[in-house]
Amino acid sequence: MAPEAAVSRVFFWTQDWGEVKRCVFRKQEVMAELEGTFEYSATRGIEKWLEMLERYGMPCILCASGQTKERVRGIVGKLGLGKYFSSKDMVSSEDEFDSLEQMLLVGSLKSSRPPGKCVVFTDKPNGITAGHEVSAKVVGLIGAHPAYEMKTADQLVAGYDELVVYNMRRLFSEEGMEMMDAQTQLEFDRGMN
Repeated sequence: MAPEAAVSRVFFWTQDWGEVKRCVFRKQEVMAELEGTFEYSATRGIEKWLEMLERYGMPCILCASGQTKERVRGIVGKLGLGKYFSSKDMVSSEDEFDSLEQMLLVGSLKSSRPPGKCVVFTDKPNGITAGHEVSAKVVGLIGAHPAYEMKTADQLVAGYDELVVYNMRRLFSEEGMEMMDAQTQLEFDRGMN
């Protein structure tokens, strides 16, 4: 969500617009001061994975909650991944969403794909839940959280180097099976009568 909305609607610090802007500006100052102290490193295998997705024409949207597009571009640039994401391929706090689910839906719209045909890559348990809430498939990255906290993901990996495009297709291979199971049960029930 936009920082202004957080200040006024979530934290209820103030409703005075001038004071809201002052709080947001101060946060940006603090983040800028701390920016130089952060050490960023790309997750193992991410560049090769992004290259492969680009080669096969699979759209990638970078969703960053609580970050401005400018900051996200800076971080992606420091990681050497800027060539894979333009501003139109990013969802940031400037897109004004109120929840992770809404952020993922905005990403789905930007990719021109229905959420049920998207794969969410996350290293957080709440990201897995949000992905499933919008009917996306979810790949959980083990590291920030242990595997047992990420077990609801459709697939778990320790690094992107463990993935191949075939794995993504397999995530969708059982699509529709739930409906078939209900139909099979219905036919079984009819046969018993």
